[in-house]
Amino acid sequence: MELFYTIVMFVYGTIFGSFYNVVGDRLPNGESIMKPGSHCPKCKHMLKPLELIPILSYLFQGGKCKNCKCHIPIIHPIFELCCGILFVITYKIYGFNIDFFIAITFISALLIIIVSDINYYIIPDEILIIA
Repeated sequence: MELFYTIVMFVYGTIFGSFYNVVGDRLPNGESIMKPGSHCPKCKHMLKPLELIPILSYLFQGGKCKNCKCHIPIIHPIFELCCGILFVITYKIYGFNIDFFIAITFISALLIIIVSDINYYIIPDEILIIA
């Protein structure tokens, strides 16, 4: 059962990591994190469900947009992988209790801040307030 929870934590971590990439990229630009949906920044192609699978879709597509073939930065799947690993480590340290959820909240805020800071040298106030 422990292996199952570890895998679930990794999968959730990669999914949230993908979302944190979007939040960290859109908040500093004043864009909505909900609309439009995930899309290629070059051709604005709306990504289909199979193009949204963290890490795997990057590998299956060869690191390129399915529509315009422009290069997708390698930082995206690396970030998703790191987020998955951090979720697993946090689960291994705390298990499922209040400390786990507090730690995940701070880790999530820091990951969004990292994306925003790397891309724009901005730390969004919205994230600092939540943290």
